[in-house]
Amino acid sequence: MMRGFAILLLLLVCSVNAHAMLRPKSKEEDKLIKKAQKYLNAYEFSKAEETFRKAIAINPTSFEANFQFGLYFTEVWADHEKALPFLQKATTCHGRDTVYELYYQLGTSYQRLGDYENAKKYYSVFKRGLKKDKNGDALAQVLVTKQKQCDFAATYEYKAFSGKAINLGPSINSTSAEYCAAFFASDSSILYTRRSENNMGEFSWDYQYHEDVYLAKGWGKKWSNLKPLQQSEKYKPFSNSDYHDAIVGNSITNDTVFLYKKNKLWYSTLKGDVWSEPVMLPKDINFGKHQRHACYAANAKTIIFSSDAKGGKGGFDLYSISKDANGNWNSPQNLGDKVNTTANEDSPYVTADGSRLYFSSKGHPGFGEYDIYYCYKENDGSWSKPVNVGEPFNSPGDDIYFQMSERDNGRIFFSSSRPGGYGNMDIYTFDESIEPIFGNCTEAESEKYVRIISVDTVDLGEEAVFEIKTKELDFSHYFWKVRGGDPDPVQGNEYLHAFTKEGNYTLEVEAIGEDEGGRYNFCVSKKITVYDRHFRDSLYAANKIAAEKKAKEDALAALNKNNNSNTNGNKSSNVSGNKNGSHKTNPDFPLGVGMDELEKVDVGMALENIYFDFDSQNVNAEAKARMEKNLEILRTNADVYVTIAGHTDSKGSNDYNRRLAERRAKATRAYLIKNGIDASRIVQVSSEGEEKPIEENILSNGNDNPDGRAKNRRVEFTVYRKRTA
Repeated sequence: MMRGFAILLLLLVCSVNAHAMLRPKSKEEDKLIKKAQKYLNAYEFSKAEETFRKAIAINPTSFEANFQFGLYFTEVWADHEKALPFLQKATTCHGRDTVYELYYQLGTSYQRLGDYENAKKYYSVFKRGLKKDKNGDALAQVLVTKQKQCDFAATYEYKAFSGKAINLGPSINSTSAEYCAAFFASDSSILYTRRSENNMGEFSWDYQYHEDVYLAKGWGKKWSNLKPLQQSEKYKPFSNSDYHDAIVGNSITNDTVFLYKKNKLWYSTLKGDVWSEPVMLPKDINFGKHQRHACYAANAKTIIFSSDAKGGKGGFDLYSISKDANGNWNSPQNLGDKVNTTANEDSPYVTADGSRLYFSSKGHPGFGEYDIYYCYKENDGSWSKPVNVGEPFNSPGDDIYFQMSERDNGRIFFSSSRPGGYGNMDIYTFDESIEPIFGNCTEAESEKYVRIISVDTVDLGEEAVFEIKTKELDFSHYFWKVRGGDPDPVQGNEYLHAFTKEGNYTLEVEAIGEDEGGRYNFCVSKKITVYDRHFRDSLYAANKIAAEKKAKEDALAALNKNNNSNTNGNKSSNVSGNKNGSHKTNPDFPLGVGMDELEKVDVGMALENIYFDFDSQNVNAEAKARMEKNLEILRTNADVYVTIAGHTDSKGSNDYNRRLAERRAKATRAYLIKNGIDASRIVQVSSEGEEKPIEENILSNGNDNPDGRAKNRRVEFTVYRKRTA
C-alpha cells in the first residue's frame, strides 16, 4: 500500500459520493502508473518521478497520472507550486461528474501558496460531494476550519514583532527538511535537525529520512563547518543513530540540551567543556506514546513539554511538571482548555523571566497548518488565552519551533514550510526593525566603508537613483534620508527619489551591520543640487528670442534714423540713449549673434579645455585654475566670442551622457558670466555627450582606460571674431 497520500486518498474516496467515470487507461499507461507507485513505496523518488512523466507523455489527458503526480509533489516534497499545474490539468481530464477529492487537494495547494480565494472556492466544491456519514461529517468540520483559516489569513493584521523573516540560506537549508535550531552564543554555533540522504537512518513512514542532528558555526547567513554530530568531538555524546535523533532545544543558560530519541525526551548537561551522555527524562514526563518537545519554564525546576498521552484534549497537548522541595517530580498537569485544543499543540518555549509562553498549534485560529502563538502568565499561575503572533512568523505553511537566544540579544530562530524556501522545511531567523540614528554623517572615517554613488545634480521632478558602495564590512540595513525632505527614512540597497523643489539638498544614508562583536553603523552624506532644466531651457530660449527681436528692432531703428538724418543733410548719430551710444545688453542671456557673422580666430587665441570629475558637472579646483587663464584671454580681447561644447566619457547611457555634457557646458557658461564675461559673448552652448572622445575609453585589449576617460570628461572652447568686410 502506498504510504502517505494513499491513506489520505482512501479516506477521501470513502467519504465522498460516487465520482466520475474516468477515461479508460491504456495497458501501457496503467502499467507505468503502478510502476511509479512501486518506486514510491521503495523510496526511489527520482525513478517514480521519471515514470509518472512517461505515463503523462503517453496520455497527457490522463486523470490518474496527473492527479497522482500532483500528490507526489505535495506529499513527498511539500512542493505545492510544482503540484498545482498537474492538479489543475486533472480537472480537465475526468468525465462529466465531479472528482471531489481532487478539489480538496487543489484547495490545500492554493491555501499553502497564499491564494485564499481560490482555496475557498475549491473547498466549497469538495464539500458538495461529501457523504452524510461519520467520515463525511468529520471532513466537513475540517473544511470549516480550513475556510476559517483562509478568512483569518486574509484579514489578520496584528504583528507581535516588527521586522522580517530571514532564511538562513543554502549553507544550512536544503531540499530536505531542516528545523528546530538551538543556538549557542558562546561559540556562535547551532545544533539543528535535518532529514537528508546523508543521515545514518533510512526512510521513515512519511517518505523522509530519519532525523539526525547537525552542527554548524557562524553568524547571520555565514555558516560553515556543517557536520553531523558524530563528527563533532564536543557533541559526540549526542551522536546520531539509525532512528530518529532530533535536537529539541537548549536552556536559557546554554548548559542543558533536550533531545528526542526513541519517541522519548532525553537531556544532557554541560560540565566544564564536556557534555554528558544523554539521559532519558523520568516516566512522569515520558508517560505517553510520543513526547516530542520540552523546555524549562524560567528555571530547572519546571518543564513544559508536549505529549500525545491518553486523556488529553486531542492530538499532542502541552503539559507542565515541577519538582517538589526534595527534588522529585510532581504529577504532570495539562495546561488546560485555553492552551490545548483537539488538534496538536507542540514546541513550547518560555522566556527567561517566565512571563510568556510561545508554542505552535494547529487548533487555534491561524493562517493554516501550525502557527506560532504566545500566552501571558496570569496571577493565578495559569496561562492566558493564546495570541497569534502574526506575520512575518506565521504563513500558510507549518510555522513551528520558536526559540529565542536571550543571551544573544534575544535572537530568534524558527522553522517554516512556507513558499519560497529551499525545501520541505527551512530554518529562519528574525530580523527586527532597526531604527537609524543619523548621527554625524560628515565624518571622513565613515567613507572608508560606505559611499554614495550618484550624480551631483538632478532634474526637478525626474526620479534619480542613488546607490551604495561598500568595502571591508558587511551591512544588512541601509536607511536613506534627504535632510529637510522625506519625513521618514527609507530602507533599501538603493534609493529612488524625485525632488519637488529646486535647491541644494543633503542626502544621508546610514549603513548598519552586525558581527560577533555586536552591531556597527556608519553614516555618510552627499550634496545634491536640484534645478528645473525644462524651465531654465524655455526661459533661456524665450529671452534669446526676445533679445534677437530687440536687436533687430534697434538695428532697424538706427538704420531708419540714419537714413532720415542723411536725407536732412545731417550727420548720422546713435540713438540708444547711452552716453557712449551703445545698447545695454542683458547680463544673463546672449543677444544671439548669428554664427554666419563670425569667423574662427587662429590658434594663438585658443582657450584651454577644462576637465571634470567622474559623473560631475562641478567646476573643480583644477578647472578653476585653467579658467583663470581663459578669463584673462577673454578680458584682454573684449571683441572675441566663444562657443562651449560639453563632453563625457563612455560610462553610462547615451541619453544620460548627453544630459551630463549639457550640464557641464551650462555650468561653464555660468562660471564665465559670474566672473565678468558678458553673456552676449557666449554665442553657443552645446552637448556632444560621449560622441567625440579625444582618447580611447576602452583599450583595444578590452580593458578600461581611466586616464583616457578622464581626458574625455571635458568642456572645449572655440573662439570667434566678427567677420570683416
